[in-house]
Amino acid sequence: MGLSSRAALGVAVGAFIVLAATFDEGVRWPHGAKIPVWIENVNVPEEQREMVRRAFRVWEGAADAAFRFSETDAFPSQGIRVRFVNDDENFGEAMPYLDTRTREIVKADVVVNRDIVGDPLHKKMVVYLTALHEIGHALGLGHTERWGCIMYKFRQSSDPPRVFVGYRRKLRSEADIGSDRATGLADEDRRALRRLYAP
Repeated sequence: MGLSSRAALGVAVGAFIVLAATFDEGVRWPHGAKIPVWIENVNVPEEQREMVRRAFRVWEGAADAAFRFSETDAFPSQGIRVRFVNDDENFGEAMPYLDTRTREIVKADVVVNRDIVGDPLHKKMVVYLTALHEIGHALGLGHTERWGCIMYKFRQSSDPPRVFVGYRRKLRSEADIGSDRATGLADEDRRALRRLYAP
């Protein structure tokens, strides 16, 4: 989960710059943007796509109308594009791209590991939490050192299991994933988003 967001530091790609997951420039999408969202659907279980949708809804709800997401079936040239992979090392990663003229994010690629070991509820919540963390990067948020935040910078191999166990304790069923009962966001995550997107 950011758990290896390997985006290159300021690498120019045409008219865009690939950003690092550790942001200190305050880069973001344009305020009030309607951000296209594409979620891979080939050979991807609908339940995993739904976990990603829930993660988008939670961030949008925390944004105080600073941006909106709009899901599309067509792969967008700009917007956030989510793909699923099988990866035995990383839960996910994100690569936002910055327009060199406006200094705003114009697109972001998010990758989520779908090859999760565990019971069905565990698999769904890990996809959800991974998407929540990586979408945070796609919105311009960097890591934090504060434990309990979804944008926490994982340092130890024991960190992800601790997060998953703590989150699962909040769940009564799959329906609770991404609900008001268990958004996965800490107050600091919300404050960081609102600071970044302040008009």
